[in-house]
Amino acid sequence: MENKLVSQGKEMMIETEIISPTLLRCHLFKGSVEYENGQSLRERYVINYEIEYITSGGGGMWINNSYYNLAKGDIIFRRPGDYTQAIMPYDCYCVFFTLKPDDRYTSSTYDIYGDFEPEDYYTNEIIDKIPVQFHTINGDKYLTLFDSILGNFINPTICSKLTIKSNLLELITDIYTDATNPFNKPGSMEELRYNELKEVVDFINTHYDEDISLMLLSQKVNLSPNYFHRLFHKIIGVTPNEYINKIRIEKSKEMLLKTRYSISEIALRCGFDSLSYFSYVFKKKTELSPLEFRKIHQLYR
Repeated sequence: MENKLVSQGKEMMIETEIISPTLLRCHLFKGSVEYENGQSLRERYVINYEIEYITSGGGGMWINNSYYNLAKGDIIFRRPGDYTQAIMPYDCYCVFFTLKPDDRYTSSTYDIYGDFEPEDYYTNEIIDKIPVQFHTINGDKYLTLFDSILGNFINPTICSKLTIKSNLLELITDIYTDATNPFNKPGSMEELRYNELKEVVDFINTHYDEDISLMLLSQKVNLSPNYFHRLFHKIIGVTPNEYINKIRIEKSKEMLLKTRYSISEIALRCGFDSLSYFSYVFKKKTELSPLEFRKIHQLYR
């Protein structure tokens, strides 16, 4: 299929705190009932942002130059200006929304086949990492969100717009979190090592206050320290030591705010063998010393 990508709206950066999704339409699509197997629906260009949750698969979808086979549990994310065409059969929830309020589009006049200019194409550190297709592991979580959006759309109350906005923000957050979680990607990279590395990550999360060496972690998965270090970095995205320090700093922040422990005691309780190293790592991560952090955010005065 030739590239039919239409010219997009203006491309611009959007800060995460500015994202305020506004729902235009929500549908429960029953393609497996209404259309014949293999039937191609009308091709179109995407006007705004669209998310589909596939509840029954078997068909597929063209998005620009790529074809995607659809299975139950898949999520499809389309952006303004994309060219798309659905191939039956499949059933899904569909939500159509703007990424922030835009007077050019209203629910009463919205038509996915309408002659509208595409919404501005926003770039953002979260939105940019959401893939076109993602297979969910926790389907019940997504069904709950889509059911809430649909219910509030067809039976609106005084709080429905606020509830829908909250649901859309949660939906974007959950898709980003699940899609970027390395343990939600079976079939890629060293698949057989995923469960073993997850055990290592879980061990670090619960034993952060202990002396954790590279040798100790590598022995847990029967790998050489060098190979384990490369594998961990490739799949998790950081080195084992960086991940250990990340967890320790997160725990130390909680202790700084929720306890009266001294800085030295918190350092020891979080697995740092010296106050100076704890202070060095903490300031490198937060640009504040532990004492400065406590003074700014402390609960006990």
